[in-house]
Amino acid sequence: MSTYLVAFIIGDLVNVEGKAIIDPKGREISVRVYTYPGNLEKAERVLVYTIDSIRYYSETLKIPYPMSKLDSVILKSSSGAMENWGFVIYDEVMLFAWDVFGSKIEKIKLSLNTCHEIAHQWLGNLVTTRDWGNLWLNEGISNWIQHKCSQRLVPDPDAKARYYSEDYQRFLEIDSQLKSFPIVHNVKNSVESQKMLNGITYFKGASVTNMLENFLGHDSFLSMITSYLKKNTAMEMLIQMIYGNH
Repeated sequence: MSTYLVAFIIGDLVNVEGKAIIDPKGREISVRVYTYPGNLEKAERVLVYTIDSIRYYSETLKIPYPMSKLDSVILKSSSGAMENWGFVIYDEVMLFAWDVFGSKIEKIKLSLNTCHEIAHQWLGNLVTTRDWGNLWLNEGISNWIQHKCSQRLVPDPDAKARYYSEDYQRFLEIDSQLKSFPIVHNVKNSVESQKMLNGITYFKGASVTNMLENFLGHDSFLSMITSYLKKNTAMEMLIQMIYGNH
């Protein structure tokens, strides 16, 4: 496991819990969502989407979730979200600051955020890039597949139009600027690695992934992703490996 995926939290927390199915035989793991007292209603919402996301990725990627549990915590912070292996941390505002609580758009945004972090349990955690210069393989592919997962959790007839009007449009706007840069970089130090957490990595990475899916066909491309994960599990890899698996 990569060292950046280690985390722990100490605090006065309460939790809800459930079980997620991770393989065709019905094998289950424990899933818990922690938060501060008085916030369990939101924790229950995240729990449902987490359980459904784990099942979706276990089925779709044909690789059972590899750990014995998955915990999440919802906090009041400004850190967005972090996909620590087996322990996801969410910023409450990022999850729920969307329209009216319980509305359709709020459910879609909540499912997208949850699906993104759970996708990382495979794409980024089970298989991690060798260096930060190829971070788009973690973030771009996760950004792409989060829309597939969200569509399963919260069916939306406008999902494709929403993707092109939001994520794809954001990539075009960022990439049209003079300061734009490629999705692959030669990152030399920790300061440069922080700069990789940007719209190019996330949205252009997802758009390149979407282009590959359209070119190869959904089933063929998904099979390539599964092969990429199975062949490189617990190993460092370079960008050439993803192309070599097709």
